[in-house]
Order: sequence, then C-alpha cells, then structure tokens
Amino acid sequence: MVTLKHEAVNLPRTVVKDAFSQLNSELLQMGN
Repeated sequence: MVTLKHEAVNLPRTVVKDAFSQLNSELLQMGN
C-alpha cells in the first residue's frame, strides 16, 4: 500500500521533470 502511494506521488513528479527538461532544451535551442 505504501509503495503504491509512493509510486502515485512519484509518477507526476517524473512527468513534470521530463516535460520541464524538454521545454528547457527547446528554449536553449531557440536562444542560440
């Protein structure tokens, strides 16, 4: 139960981190 809860909290965080890093790299490419 605890691990399931941990996964549920961890997944959105990973998705947000991935999306943010992708956006960041795109901004860097536009800036150069």
